[in-house]
Parts: sequence; structure tokens; C-alpha cells
Amino acid sequence: MFMIIAASLSAVIVLYLLMRHGRQSKLNDNRYRLVCELRSVAEHLREHRHLAHTHLSFEPIPNNHTVEIEKNISNSLLFLVEKSFINDRPMFRLLMKQIQTLLFEWRDMTPSKCQMSHGKAIRATLYLIDEIVLTWLVESDQVEMSEQYSRQWNLVIDSLEALTQFRMLVSDSRDELQCERLNLKAQILLRKINRLSLLSPLGVHAPSTSHAARQLTEIISAHGHTEQLDERELYQLTSTLSLAIFKVYDQILIELSEQLNQPLPTEEVKA
Repeated sequence: MFMIIAASLSAVIVLYLLMRHGRQSKLNDNRYRLVCELRSVAEHLREHRHLAHTHLSFEPIPNNHTVEIEKNISNSLLFLVEKSFINDRPMFRLLMKQIQTLLFEWRDMTPSKCQMSHGKAIRATLYLIDEIVLTWLVESDQVEMSEQYSRQWNLVIDSLEALTQFRMLVSDSRDELQCERLNLKAQILLRKINRLSLLSPLGVHAPSTSHAARQLTEIISAHGHTEQLDERELYQLTSTLSLAIFKVYDQILIELSEQLNQPLPTEEVKA
């Protein structure tokens, strides 16, 4: 009798563990899909920001150049709302509303406001990725990986914030006080980029990024004066640094997913 009871208890425990593992596996599969789709949204938003800024600042862009990207973004947002966990769904709906408003209104914005609005939408997307990844790690009992990822995430988001602050000043007309502020922001941004290079030397030390870092150094040496660079060169400088930051974060996500045995699809991060 004792053997029968013990065997029954063992069977129940094994069944419970299998069911728990199956449920956790489904949760992680869903998190994986959400992270992939959010990566796609962030990348398409960066492409859209580039086209929008070109249209508003340099030369008109045909509608069909942005329509396909906007359609892809909208489809991804619908997927995210549908597949998100019930408790998280309000956040995804807010993201969808924020981005849809941007896609509807960007043509009536100033270049600087368009840049800021795209930047806010991109960061909102990244914050959702961060929340999903952290939850994934914690529920998988990956404490050490969670702590390491949090440190890496802070470096990435600090670099993006420094780039945003620099971008806001670059687009303004400048007196001596503004030049001093730009000089300070350039110094902060350069320090953040150098710290980021410790995470991913290949991503940050690419020739284009090294050239952008030298341009930052020249702005600092000129005490915030940017007469040596025209508007296109300044925009290209910030775009290059943005690309470098996103490449670093994408590499972090790829390495993390490989350690969790669910490798992310390889995507080329575009300028």
C-alpha cells in the first residue's frame, strides 16, 4: 500500500512539474514573439524618422516611401495588442495610440518636434522590451543574468537620453549660452558612447562611429560652435551615433536570447 501511495504521489509531482514547465514554456514563447515584434517596431520607427526628417528638412519624400513602413508599424502594433498579456495590454494600447498619432501628424510638425516625437515613441518601445526581458529573466530564475542585463540596459538608455539632449540643442539657433550648453551635452554624449564601447567594441568602433566621435570631439574643442558642419552633416552625426547605440542593444538582446535558448532572428539594424 505504501509503495502504491508513494508511486501515486511521485506521478502527481511529475505531472505537476510537466504542466508547470509547459505553461512556463508557452509564456516564454509569447514573450519571445513580443520582443521580436517590438524590435521590428523600433527599427521601422527609426527608418520612418529618417524619411520624415529628410522630408521636413531637406527635400520632399514621395508618400509611397513612408506608406509601406507605416503599414508595417500599424500591423505590428495590432499584433502586439492582441498577443500581449492581459495585465500588460493597457501599456501596449497606449503605445499604439502614441505611435498612431505620430504617424498621422508628423507632416505638420517642425523638424525638431518630429525628431522628439519619434524619439519618445522609440524609447517607449524599448521600455516595453526591457520590461518583458526582465520579467522573463526573473521568472526563469536567472538572477545573475538579470543583474548583468540591468547594468547594460542602463548604459544603453543613458546613451539614448544623452543623444536626445544633444539632438534638441543641435536643431536650435544658438547664441554663446546655447553653444556652452551644446558643448556640455557633447561632452556627456561622448562619455556615454565611450562607456558603451566597453559592452560592444565592434559596434561602437565601426569607422562611421569613430568618425562621428571625432566630429563630437571637434565640437567640444570649438566650445560648442558647429559652423564647420552643415545641417546634413550634423544630422548624419546624430544618426550614426543612434545606429551605434541600437546595434549595441540589439547585440545584448541577441546574446541574451541565445543564453535562454531562444535565439532572436538576425536583423540588420539600419541607419
